Amino acid sequence: MLSPGIFVFVLLTLTLACASSRGDSLRELRKLMRQQDADSVQQFDQDINEWARNLAGFGLQMAEFVEGCRQPESHCQKRLVLRQLRSLRRGYTDFRARLEALEVYYFGKVSDTQMMESSLQMCKDVLHQYDETFTLLNNEVQQLVDQ
Repeated sequence: MLSPGIFVFVLLTLTLACASSRGDSLRELRKLMRQQDADSVQQFDQDINEWARNLAGFGLQMAEFVEGCRQPESHCQKRLVLRQLRSLRRGYTDFRARLEALEVYYFGKVSDTQMMESSLQMCKDVLHQYDETFTLLNNEVQQLVDQ
């Protein structure tokens, strides 16, 4: 039989061992959570950058369309122009929806919400400029086609 002193010593040793392993597992859990957050931030950055590249390509497509119709020898008929404008508007709507989907997807996954919100706000500002451009383009196209 164990003496009470040895029993207390063994009990304390087991308690400390359990607490030590619990502390290690908490450290490992925190490390894993930081890594997952860093991975989420990196993936968010990649997704936003891809979205921005695609939006830039969309802007070039819009500019090419406008320049093509501005040429005196262009054959931009009203029906074709209106169809192209609808297509561009759908593209704009798709970009807005993708940005909202990214915002919803990464909400809660990225702990640096200030960085994420800042990036999303810049993207929304650019989309707002595109929307203003569409409004102007729509008004101008109606006048050009009617000539």
